[in-house]
Amino acid sequence: MPSPIPARLPTVTADRMLATWQDLGVGEMVIPVEMVFDRSLDADRLGRAFALALDAEPVAGCRFVRERGTSWERLADPAGGAFTVSADAAAYGRFVAGTLDMFGGPQSRAFLLQASSGDRLCVHVSHAIADAGGTKHFVGTLSSIYRRLGTEPSHVPAPNLTGPRGVDQLFRALPLRAHWRALVNFYREMRRLLLPRRTHRFEPPTGPRAPTVFVVRHVAAERVARLAGYGRARGATLNDLLMAAFVRAQLAVGPWDGRSQVRLQTTVDLRRYLPGRRAGGVCNLSAFDYFFPGTDPGHDFVATLERIVATTRRRKADFTGLTMIGLAPLIAALPYRALRAVFRRMFRDGIEDHNQPNALTNMGPIAAGDVDFGGAPTAAWLLTPPIHPPLFGIGVTGYAGALTLSAGTPAHAAPPIEDLFDRLIAELPEG
Repeated sequence: MPSPIPARLPTVTADRMLATWQDLGVGEMVIPVEMVFDRSLDADRLGRAFALALDAEPVAGCRFVRERGTSWERLADPAGGAFTVSADAAAYGRFVAGTLDMFGGPQSRAFLLQASSGDRLCVHVSHAIADAGGTKHFVGTLSSIYRRLGTEPSHVPAPNLTGPRGVDQLFRALPLRAHWRALVNFYREMRRLLLPRRTHRFEPPTGPRAPTVFVVRHVAAERVARLAGYGRARGATLNDLLMAAFVRAQLAVGPWDGRSQVRLQTTVDLRRYLPGRRAGGVCNLSAFDYFFPGTDPGHDFVATLERIVATTRRRKADFTGLTMIGLAPLIAALPYRALRAVFRRMFRDGIEDHNQPNALTNMGPIAAGDVDFGGAPTAAWLLTPPIHPPLFGIGVTGYAGALTLSAGTPAHAAPPIEDLFDRLIAELPEG
């Protein structure tokens, strides 16, 4: 018999940080996953699997409580109203572009769109409990339970009550010299991030925050293969190519005055430092990294790519992604209200000084096993959490050789973002 789930679970530093971002209106802290199938799924079995997944990863069946400290409070019926089955494509579209209430819970919802040509499944996972890696972890748990129920209808998974969710699992896995290098790199990179205090960036227009839409571009596997070949010939990864294309697209919008600093915020999945590259549970375990070409980004795509390759090669040899870990002790020590005040000031200053760089979040490839619901989907992708202008960021994810780029935005800001995406795709070489 599985162990009972406690009425309250502790929060970790990343939970509190992401909750403040939702509180402050930075964006909608939710990560949607879409899967397209060429067949029908068993809706009843999927509904049961979803309810069990909220128990298997207990934090997903909670609401975030921010009174008298913070905690995760289990809901009496986590799955109640959180799983929808419908043949209404318009309702499905509204669900994809919707959000969830992390303070009301639960931290995941799902919608199965039934169609004669094949079903479509969207799962929302709260960014407060999971980054892209954690979201894939949760969907992998859901798909595993679904398959198990197909052969063992009475299956009830044990709740994951002991798997670590905090950054401490990372610190334990790192060698001592990584801690020292992270501290040195933190002070060096913070200076380059803050001075000079003006960043060239694409700024979507401000306005009403609703409704939310997603700007999406799919890059077919054939073109991705050509891009990968182009990159290999130059020692560049697909991520390097996307960074270069994003920087070149940014330079063209505005346009760049030649004096503002060119900076790009990226993310690194820190699970790369863990045994098996897997965390103890559904969690946020990624960090920001930055590309700083300053006022010399290169005169064309190839020159920009060369600078990026040199930077990423150096970073990978020096514990890439650990730069901002220097902030972890401060964030962990602050009570929720103080943490919210710190981030309010940081985001306000970044907006007022035009010094908050655009972000490119590489959400990584989706493994076929994580989305295997008795068979793999024909297509799958993650969508980046919607960000409110003038802040802006895009996400990229891969599946079965194809890439998907996305940006969540208020509808009024979509047209200029569509133009930016067109420019970014055009910057990519044909191979």
